[in-house]
Amino acid sequence: MTRQKLFLWIQALLCVLLCVMLAASAVSIFAEGMQVREAGDVTAWIFTREKVIERLTPILPVAIAAIAMTVAGLVLGIRDENQDKPVKAAVKTEKTAVRKKDTAAVKNETAAAKKEKTAAGKNETTAARKVSSSTASEGGRLTGIRAALLVLAVVLIVYGVFNGSMRDVLYKAIKICTECVGLG
Repeated sequence: MTRQKLFLWIQALLCVLLCVMLAASAVSIFAEGMQVREAGDVTAWIFTREKVIERLTPILPVAIAAIAMTVAGLVLGIRDENQDKPVKAAVKTEKTAVRKKDTAAVKNETAAAKKEKTAAGKNETTAARKVSSSTASEGGRLTGIRAALLVLAVVLIVYGVFNGSMRDVLYKAIKICTECVGLG
């Protein structure tokens, strides 16, 4: 296994671990809230910022490691060489598996047909090289766009947290949820 593949595996495992930890935190916050509600205190503030911070603090090192791995992969240009290639399905014709080419027919092939195949193969190879060079430049541009969108998303999320939008969204979400259940 190459270093690049090892890096990609570690990055994938960190992302999966982060998703599992976030889901477990969300479920535990919900379960705690349901216990308070079942105890009879309907007006208690269950989903507070403090409780969310308390549950997300243990996840922070994994989140930072996942973000650091993603940034390092972008900076170092580490990527899966098959990520932009389409998946090829194995297609079998009906009689391909049963019949094999007759060796006598292969021997009887004329020299003109061989020359024609060779010339056609050279033309296909040249065309394939032109296509692969154009897709390589598009891949670099696509990576740049992805990196720019990632940076923009992080900047906007941080800006929203610092200007108080996170609190407003949390309060609105709580209000909508409690109204939908019929408690608000």
